[in-house]
Amino acid sequence: MQLTDLESLLQFAMKKEREAADFFRLCGSKATDPVKQAQFEKMADEETGHYHKIQHFTSSAIAAGLLKSNISLNLSDYLAEVDFRPGMNYQELLFLAMKREERTIKLYTDLAGQTDRPEMVQMFRLLVGEELNHKKFLESESGINELQDM
Repeated sequence: MQLTDLESLLQFAMKKEREAADFFRLCGSKATDPVKQAQFEKMADEETGHYHKIQHFTSSAIAAGLLKSNISLNLSDYLAEVDFRPGMNYQELLFLAMKREERTIKLYTDLAGQTDRPEMVQMFRLLVGEELNHKKFLESESGINELQDM
């Protein structure tokens, strides 16, 4: 499936942000450390904030032609390779969360490259930075950084 218009792309991005917020709340519920629970709640709140940032691009802004005319982003490029399943342990949830963040980073990077409007490029780059921070936290939490240093 391909997304070929800005409205579809923004709706897809908002859906992904809502899913990310819900997922981080689930991860927080699985964490046993209150500090980790609070960190996941903070990340969920940030994802909700991302949703609202994207939502602010109204139909009139869309009608103004914010993106280049040849949008053709494949949906599958932005989906996690691993699906959620009930009963996943904390480590599996962290891995899934990292994969989701990677896909979101790719989506926002691609969207930034599809627009000529500086304010949209700036918004998407800001979102990339925030998603990179989430991914860094998740990697730290999972111990992946220690594995890479070996």
